[in-house]
Amino acid sequence: MMLLLYIGIGIVGVLLSFMFSRLYIKNHNSLYLILYVVVSCIIFGSQHYSIFFDQRVMGYWFMRSFEGSFEVDGTVRFIAFVFLVLHALTIPFPRSRPQ
Repeated sequence: MMLLLYIGIGIVGVLLSFMFSRLYIKNHNSLYLILYVVVSCIIFGSQHYSIFFDQRVMGYWFMRSFEGSFEVDGTVRFIAFVFLVLHALTIPFPRSRPQ
């Protein structure tokens, strides 16, 4: 059950990161970039990083009981890797590229 909760929270994190990335690209407002970094890197990315590299589950800021709630095995590490890649794909790059 906690694994499904982790997947659900991970999907919400990717969607929020994508939303703030798109808002930053569209409006070029620094607030959206700060929100992107907080959501993508600090809140959600650190959990995926910890599961994939350290093989341990951290508690989310808004859900401390999540810490150590399930065993990290190969499947969970693969899911964490997928979320790390998805978060990396939401990095806001500017539209204009140097030529």
